[in-house]
Amino acid sequence: MGLVADSVGRIWVADGGNNRTKQWMSSEELPPAPAAADPSVEVGLTSGLVNKVEGEEAGTTTYTHTGELLTAAKGPEGETKYQYDSE
Repeated sequence: MGLVADSVGRIWVADGGNNRTKQWMSSEELPPAPAAADPSVEVGLTSGLVNKVEGEEAGTTTYTHTGELLTAAKGPEGETKYQYDSE
């Protein structure tokens, strides 16, 4: 295996075991990331527990707790309720 950098900063890797040469680009040569909608969400907390997640792409999902136990989640695709076995 061998490494070499050319005059414009590209790195070439020679892999003799696999009979190939591979070019690596420096970070300055990478194409820009495609512009996309911001997938960020806002997260609401109550007593350290998530009670709401809201975002343009994700919609709004609310969470209901009893104590520290999650008892329901309601979002764009419907509601799910949770029950726990008592000890």
